[in-house]
Parts: sequence; C-alpha cells; structure tokens
Amino acid sequence: MGRKDNKAKTAPRASAASDITEPPYPEKIPGAERWERNFRNGWVLRFRGHVHRNPTARNAWRDIERHGISDAAECALSMYMLQSADLIPRALPKNVRRMAGRVDIVSRAFRVAEERKDDPREEMFARRASVEASKLASEPWVDPDPSSPVKTFADALATMPELAALPIDRAPGTMRTAAEAVRRESGKPFLLILRDYAQKHGLKLGWARIAALAVCANEGKANEVDLERSLRRWASERNVIESRPAFLLGFEKIFPPKAR
Repeated sequence: MGRKDNKAKTAPRASAASDITEPPYPEKIPGAERWERNFRNGWVLRFRGHVHRNPTARNAWRDIERHGISDAAECALSMYMLQSADLIPRALPKNVRRMAGRVDIVSRAFRVAEERKDDPREEMFARRASVEASKLASEPWVDPDPSSPVKTFADALATMPELAALPIDRAPGTMRTAAEAVRRESGKPFLLILRDYAQKHGLKLGWARIAALAVCANEGKANEVDLERSLRRWASERNVIESRPAFLLGFEKIFPPKAR
C-alpha cells in the first residue's frame, strides 16, 4: 500500500515534466543513463526553478531559448552537474590513461617495424605491429557506461573523426591531457562547450552568465564569483585552448549546428 501511495504522490511531477520537451538523444551520449535518470527525477524542473530566481541566469536562459539551443544547453549543464557532483565514474581518467598506454605500445611497434624494413627479421616486426594493432582495436573503450554505443577502441575510431585524425605518435599525449582535464576540472569542459556552442549559434555568453547557469545546475552548491574567476583562469590555459575544438566537435555529434 505504501508503494502505491508513493506512486500516486509522484504522478503530478511526471505531468509537470511533460511540459518540457523530452530530448531524443539520451541513449547516444556517454553518461546518458545517469543523465536520463536525473532528467526523470526532476533535475530539469529544479534547474529551471533556480534559473527563475537568479536574474543573471534568467536573462541568459531567455537568450538561449531565443536562439533555439535550450536542449543542448540543458544537456551540457546536466553533464557538468553530474561530473562536478562526482557522478561520472572516477574510473574514466584512469581508463583514458590505460588506453593511451596501449596506443603508445602500438606506436612503438609500428615505428620499430618501419625502422627494420631492411632487417632479415622485417616480417616478424611487421607481424608484431599488426598483432598489437589488433589488440588495441578490441581494447574496451574508456567510458564504462553500458548505454554508450562505443564499446571498443575500434568503435571510437569509427565514430570520432577527431580521434582517428590524430597521428598515432601524438595520440597518447593528447589522451593523457584529456584524462587529466577530466580528473582535475570537475565538469568545466562542459561549460566551455556550452559557451562555444552558443557562440557558434550567434549567442555570446560571458563567463559571468555561464557561472550563474552552472550554479543553478548544481542547485546553489558553488559561489558564482569564485566559479567565474576559476573558469576564466582555466579557459586561458594552453592545453584547454588546444582542446576546445575537440570538445565542441564531440558535442556537435549529438547536437549538430543549426543552419543560421
């Protein structure tokens, strides 16, 4: 009986959520299952409530809606909330470093095979490089989320042109930089994605407005002024500047830029 009563009490919340367009994308993104669960549990409604009470965030959100990117903004802000709340697996940075190590092995194997082309054991070195490449292709991908369609390194290469385009000798360093960013930055890449995505759609969101929206996403668990200063410093770091195009490109797989 207690369970039935609880269901009856939660019914109005479900009907209220129906006023917000449910996104068609959750199954397509890393962390989608956790994101969708938070969406169902009313995160969007709570977020909108915080935005309504925050003048800076309210004005920013009005502009976001006017430019037709509210679904993308909600996705980026919810992923920021999940990561800053430590709900995105702690294993992710470790898995990225593991994968970078595997790529290193393959890179060395191919470099040795190239150097030994006139060696009597040339065929052996070429075969060794091919075996290592096959192992790498079947290596489990860095995101352990079962809802993600990317299961192996080969899947990632097929669906992420920015990864496939990296020269193999540079890929490990780039991956380790990304892993460190995920470990250290507590969701900030998603705020940078939101800023760049909005700008691509003709909307300039300053860091003060981004910080206000982020505080609303985290339900007031940060100080706006401190977060704004932190974002400005972080976004000016060289490795972050270099990673910006890749961050945005990955996000645009889910939300392709709209024709203007």
